Amino acid sequence: VYFISITCPAVAGRTHPNDTFPCESKISLTTISNSALSITGVLPSSIGQLDEMEYFNLFNTGVTSWLPDTVGNWSKLKQLRIYGNLAMPPVPLPTFIHTSFPSLWDLRIFRNQIIGTIPPELGNLKSLVHVRLLGNQISGTLPQSITALPALQELDVSANRISGTIPKMIGDLNALTTLRLGDNFFRYVWLSLSLSFSFLPSSLFLSLFALTNTATLIFL
Repeated sequence: VYFISITCPAVAGRTHPNDTFPCESKISLTTISNSALSITGVLPSSIGQLDEMEYFNLFNTGVTSWLPDTVGNWSKLKQLRIYGNLAMPPVPLPTFIHTSFPSLWDLRIFRNQIIGTIPPELGNLKSLVHVRLLGNQISGTLPQSITALPALQELDVSANRISGTIPKMIGDLNALTTLRLGDNFFRYVWLSLSLSFSFLPSSLFLSLFALTNTATLIFL
């Protein structure tokens, strides 16, 4: 079995940390999407045994825990989408994201009360195409390493608490088509950032609105 979107009634309802994930001993799952199911409770650690996982989507659930550390076993993961799970506790981005998923190209974790900072190690995931971390409580600065992602097409960190300076080299991301930075607390907006966009595709969507009421333009 190469693709399964979890829709069976056995998955609906509450989960428990000691639960055995349904079908894990019978089927090699590569994709899980909770679809329209109403899942609540704690994600069991045994979910990490699904080591063929490539696509994991969890959205708008009542799940009250973050992904267990055993998910670090998903070395083949390509897509991780977790959003709208407001019952999840405030936690930083787990370290297994940038240490265990070398093939990850789609990272969308938004409106999940993520706290802490964006780890510089995120720049090691050279396959990343989409990074959406909007609507969390992320603080700190935007790491310079984000400018070292050659395949990056979309970066959305809007509606957080990020401050400091926008990395000037972000304009050198040749694949970038969408950049959303609004509703943060950036102190400086480098004018060279806008000028360098002339080298980027004309379809680039740039959102710098509401960076802060006191943002300063630096002319270079």
